[in-house]
Amino acid sequence: MGNFNLGTLSGLETNSFPSSKSLTVFDPTDVFRFRLNGTKDIGIALTNISAGDDADLRLFRDSNNNGVFDSADRQIASSIRGGNRDDIINLSNQGSGLYFAQVQRYAPGSSGNVSYNLSLSATVNLGTLTNTPVTRNSFSVTPNDPKDVFEFRLNGTRNINIAVTDISAGDDADLRLFRDSNNNGVFDSADQQIASSIRGGNNDDSINLADQVTGLYFAQVERFARGSSGSVSYDIALSTSDPSNILHTEQDFGNLSADRSRTGFVGNTDTTDTYEFSIGFFEGVNINLTGLSSDADLRVIRDSNNNGLVDSGEVIRTSTRGGSLSESISDINLSGDYFVQVYQFSGNTNYTLTLDHFTTRFA
Repeated sequence: MGNFNLGTLSGLETNSFPSSKSLTVFDPTDVFRFRLNGTKDIGIALTNISAGDDADLRLFRDSNNNGVFDSADRQIASSIRGGNRDDIINLSNQGSGLYFAQVQRYAPGSSGNVSYNLSLSATVNLGTLTNTPVTRNSFSVTPNDPKDVFEFRLNGTRNINIAVTDISAGDDADLRLFRDSNNNGVFDSADQQIASSIRGGNNDDSINLADQVTGLYFAQVERFARGSSGSVSYDIALSTSDPSNILHTEQDFGNLSADRSRTGFVGNTDTTDTYEFSIGFFEGVNINLTGLSSDADLRVIRDSNNNGLVDSGEVIRTSTRGGSLSESISDINLSGDYFVQVYQFSGNTNYTLTLDHFTTRFA
């Protein structure tokens, strides 16, 4: 019997064990041992079973907590489809503990050695994503558990907004988004990566996509080892709002003391850019968006409750002229912290964002 210790199941595991696996008449069973930290969904996909053969899939829990796969362990799920059809196990809300995935050669359906591929994943299920943001705060990825995966579903064609913020100082985490390409309900090696954000250091990472289709998606947060010294803590927020109601920061201009400008792009692959700035007493700012080739709009936000989301009443000014006309917001002159968002209305366009700083005669 082949025994493979995968450690803590972290995101997607496909290459932590030998890539060439087979079951024989004399060694008909492989067992993959893994641990869960926290309540997560378990997805296991047994695929590419050799033609003319059959293998079955079972999942056990270490019921007696002795750390050994034995006859006392309880089988909690199985998939025993005939022939070389894929076997899938997808379980929701499984608790912390030790588990054993067993792949077994089915003798009446196999003529010799049975080769196969196996993918295992542990995900946090967020349900159906809507305009109302879903947030998970103070999550962490560690050297031994370097990936978190959040699964969610879209009902209908929707935008997807994801932001990883408050990454711990001196650390780095990256963000990737996958679609369940083979529609098997499990995060596995066949799923297509459709977007990523891999900004350096503890800068916010964000994904903002337009018009994504109905289906199941997986957002993966991964510890970047070369940029991190230990555990990496972070917050994550997701929504379908158009424009995005999640306040990640592309660049923090800090306390304005002079004019600032930045070039950028918004479109189907990056619907929203968000910048942060502050002004003090006796200061003001005019904001201009120019160089448009398609329709993009502008709005200024004060995050009154500091929750990193655009709540009701926090959008204080907007500019929404049609076509490729420039946008402008003038005379923001109350001291405090602000966010300015550039967001797609239609099409794809480059832009130049300019913050014109000025002084006032009043506080």
